[in-house]
Amino acid sequence: MECIYVSDFKLGLENFQLEHSYIRHLKALRLTIGQKIMFTNGNGVSGICILNEISKNFYKFITEKYLHDFGELPVKFGLAIGLLSDRNRFEFALEKAVELGVTDFYPLLTKYSEKKSINKERLQSKAISALEQCKRSKLINIHEPIELKKIFSHPEPVEGSHPEPVEGHEPVEGRHPEPVEGCHPEPVEGHELVEGRHPEPVEGRHPELVEGCHPELVEGCHPELVEGHEPVEGCHPELVEGHELVEGRHPELVEGHEPVEGCNSILPDYEKIILADENGDNPDSITSLNSTLCFVGPEGGFCSEEIEMIKKTGKTICWNLGNRRLRAETAGISILSFASLKITSF
Repeated sequence: MECIYVSDFKLGLENFQLEHSYIRHLKALRLTIGQKIMFTNGNGVSGICILNEISKNFYKFITEKYLHDFGELPVKFGLAIGLLSDRNRFEFALEKAVELGVTDFYPLLTKYSEKKSINKERLQSKAISALEQCKRSKLINIHEPIELKKIFSHPEPVEGSHPEPVEGHEPVEGRHPEPVEGCHPEPVEGHELVEGRHPEPVEGRHPELVEGCHPELVEGCHPELVEGHEPVEGCHPELVEGHELVEGRHPELVEGHEPVEGCNSILPDYEKIILADENGDNPDSITSLNSTLCFVGPEGGFCSEEIEMIKKTGKTICWNLGNRRLRAETAGISILSFASLKITSF
């Protein structure tokens, strides 16, 4: 049974027709009335459909049944591979990653990478062809090229950020818990107003109301939240008592807020990281895997500093793929094949 990627395919689409750009593809398949074909929208919904009518300008289908997450692994599965100078080899690695169930594809910029950019539109087209070939229901997520060191580096505090210290928490080193010059934070009950500041509200501004006080808010100032009062729209207020600091995030962000731009969110998505290493263990030493990110270097591999960087995550597993030297795309296929079998066993 053939499979075709149709982004508009969805649940509840019982009778539908395809036309325009799909006609040439459908004609090449030489379908006949009553023949079954699979459609997938790349977002987890697939369907077995029956060809009901053929016209010069359209093909009509009836959906027989829907399939959810057909051909997908139960967890997140990533491949981070160094950009290769040979475009065909890099595209081959992507196609095999799709066939082996990879959900996220990360082109890496490393010390030995000769190429620095990708043609994402072309890669997307290759990924769709591979998806149709292996009948998956989710399209792989192709990320923009990223420097390897940025994956493992901790984000610096945002310049100009002055979060207030939270009761029981120490201020972050290098930050200033004191108010920024020119800001007019609300006085909290029991604290005196700062000399020279104006407790009266300024027309058109909306200060937080502290009992008996109406200080003006200066644009850009993040006032402290007082119990029972709402934060100013768009502000990231300081944490108030009872909120925990989110690990790895800036203390002004409360759980539920987006991380500050520049924070990397790749590693927390994966329980294990796998690196091919000649001194590593036999892949059979692991019986099962959950969410996994596999690293493969470019031509020439990773440099020693990059290898150490990957190994120091605390969740890295090193696998020995044999005593033969493999090309990057071959190493990718090998490590993904082992890992996908372990994930299937999870």
